[in-house]
Amino acid sequence: MPKSTGAREAKRRQIWDWIHAAVASNTDECADWPFGGRVREYGRITYQGTKRLTTHVVLELSGRPRPAAPDNRALHSCDRPSCCNPRHLRWGSMSSNCTDRDGQGHGRVPNQRGDVHSQAKLTEVAVRSIRERVAAGESQRVLAAEYGVRPSAISRAVTGARWGHVV
Repeated sequence: MPKSTGAREAKRRQIWDWIHAAVASNTDECADWPFGGRVREYGRITYQGTKRLTTHVVLELSGRPRPAAPDNRALHSCDRPSCCNPRHLRWGSMSSNCTDRDGQGHGRVPNQRGDVHSQAKLTEVAVRSIRERVAAGESQRVLAAEYGVRPSAISRAVTGARWGHVV
């Protein structure tokens, strides 16, 4: 059942009250967007008839109009996408955002593959074993269950679509 017009208007007022409070805030604490999403997500609202990132709206309402490209990205000094504290935000380019990200240790590490990759579920030793066992006729589905991965991960390891550097 859709929300009533009164409920929608009350929610809209609540959102705008929060935004104006964030703009006027004198705190150095993060002001995480509380309306939907998670802490690592950007807030979005409709502003002047267009769906916009909340950080952009906060910057504009705090007296910093959005510059022309390429310097039209909202950069966070606190490294929290959901933060809307104007003290933590500034305009910048994608390039300067990547430089900030890399300086904070969040960039992609070149050649980070195999077991050193932070999200690896298999090891190089396991991949060699899996390849031998599949060649000997074992089921990829059974191996997937044994290693706690999806069958597609086993298939990619066997074909070299992933773990291609492992000989």
